Amino acid sequence: MLERILVLPPVGYDYGSEGRRFASQLPTDGVLGYPWGGRPNVHQQAGTEYIAFYFEVEGPLDQTTRDALAVACEALVAAYDPSLLTSGERARQEQVEGHSRWAALTALRGKTVVEIYDIVQARIDGWTSLAEAKADFREWMPLLFAAVAWDIMQDVNAEE
Repeated sequence: MLERILVLPPVGYDYGSEGRRFASQLPTDGVLGYPWGGRPNVHQQAGTEYIAFYFEVEGPLDQTTRDALAVACEALVAAYDPSLLTSGERARQEQVEGHSRWAALTALRGKTVVEIYDIVQARIDGWTSLAEAKADFREWMPLLFAAVAWDIMQDVNAEE
């Protein structure tokens, strides 16, 4: 049986993409020991939008339990932070930042793989101190890891 608890959203509530932004901020194990019966759904009734939380329960809940669940859900809704990003939004932001960092490397932009190799090799050969090497690695390593991770994620996403 699914028990439904209705909670009014705060003023200025941003549902994101079908409420997914909000759902990504909810505890994964439900509330007060009751597992979700699915993510909250946004409804509109008589011009008022509200969120319906569904809980999986064995039988009907008593009024005290329903009230406690409603209070807990209201606290979750009130704590919602629209500035937090979903995992998809974070991935897109990281991709944009990675592209920006790559574009900032003007010495490598527009070069072939062989030309990039030669430039990097010449720079390594020109190191005269550990501090110079450390400075270059500080710039290059995040880019290398981001590029490899992005490439792997593209392959994994393509398989799904």
